[in-house]
Amino acid sequence: MSTLKGLGAKCDMKIGVATTMSGLLYSPTEFEQFVKLNCSLLTDASGLLWSVCHPKEDTYNFEAADWLLNFARQNSMLLRGHTLCWNTNNPAWLTKMLTPSNAADLLVSHIETVAGRYAGKLDAWDVVNEPITIWQNEPGGLASGPWLTALGPEYIDLAFHTVARVDPTAVRILNFHECEKANQASTRAASLALVEALLKRGVPLQGVGIESHLDIGDAMDYGALGQFIHAFKSLGLTVEVTEFDVNDAQQNGSFATRDGVVSDWYRDYLNFILDQGGIGRVVFWSPTDIGNWMDEACKEGDKEFIRDDGSCDHRPGLLNTAWQLAPAYDGVTDALEAHQPVSSSHGDFINGRN
Repeated sequence: MSTLKGLGAKCDMKIGVATTMSGLLYSPTEFEQFVKLNCSLLTDASGLLWSVCHPKEDTYNFEAADWLLNFARQNSMLLRGHTLCWNTNNPAWLTKMLTPSNAADLLVSHIETVAGRYAGKLDAWDVVNEPITIWQNEPGGLASGPWLTALGPEYIDLAFHTVARVDPTAVRILNFHECEKANQASTRAASLALVEALLKRGVPLQGVGIESHLDIGDAMDYGALGQFIHAFKSLGLTVEVTEFDVNDAQQNGSFATRDGVVSDWYRDYLNFILDQGGIGRVVFWSPTDIGNWMDEACKEGDKEFIRDDGSCDHRPGLLNTAWQLAPAYDGVTDALEAHQPVSSSHGDFINGRN
């Protein structure tokens, strides 16, 4: 069976996963083998978050991010940086001391230090993460939080201008969430309006990320989502799928039944993405069933991830709990194979399956 990165390359698409130094160091070797065989791209899921790499006002810690960059380089992979500015997941010291008078200096200094360290070494930065959260009722649908409070909407402008100055070769991405489903038309409208306003102000935005955390049972409107994607492309922006996975909390039945439905959702969504053309990067956010973030969210009481049977046992992975290829992997492969050039031939092998 062909590898995902091999199939992706023939579709002009780089395939990646989100992972961490600890995820690769402390998982069985099957996971490392899977990543090496199947990925041309990685996202550092946590090593470059403020809470990890800037835990104290006067302290930076780049051990995890440096390790993952070295791993990516040794294995001929690109690395994405995630994320330089987000209204959540910030260290306590930052939210405690942030004021309108010091916020700009703190943001610029952080970006100069972090993006400066990796200048010329990363494929892209999620410069600002999840800027739209429509239900918080802020003007323009903007996500509430310390940066919006301290600087207003222009915190986004400042972040992008600083990255463009410090690391001009990495693609500058604005990463959107909660915009894929049929009932998220308001989020799509606010996201597009934000991008249009940023470009009008001369903000050096180069691309958008569509996270793509899908929920089985929630209706999709692929026509509207396609229009959303092409609206960004018509503005000259790249579009990436940055955090693709499938939540099966609403799916009942045996493991085999659940895994089959998860596989179908991966296949159908990736078929849609490939049909749009020109989406050159897809990153899977939950590559394994073990340690997936949905289980953790469920255990913390997030109702969206508490399964109908009351358990916190989600199965979004391309690898299952035995670290073997899961049906989700087959769904992804099906979509990539359906979009291969006619002349394409397959000769790769993986994990003994052929």
